Amino acid sequence: MDERKQLGFRDYWSGLSAAEKQALAEACITTVNYLTQVACGHRQASPALSLALHEQTGRVVRLSSLRADIWPAETAPVKKPSPRKKNHAEAIHGD
Repeated sequence: MDERKQLGFRDYWSGLSAAEKQALAEACITTVNYLTQVACGHRQASPALSLALHEQTGRVVRLSSLRADIWPAETAPVKKPSPRKKNHAEAIHGD
């Protein structure tokens, strides 16, 4: 990832001009009204739209700001799975 600051979609969207909003909507094959609803939290972006917004904004918009259920916050520590515990038979027989 580059050095640019990543933003939530609402912050990114609110900083765009009307022409920039229209261009982004067209690039993502959707409408300004739909993206406004996504930015305000009235609609949820599909996974495909989330990826398109992330890419079309030069990866400035965080995926987690669009679909935290799919892409958790990038700043959250990654939880490593704990090693599988051996069951009783494996502990005795070494399997």
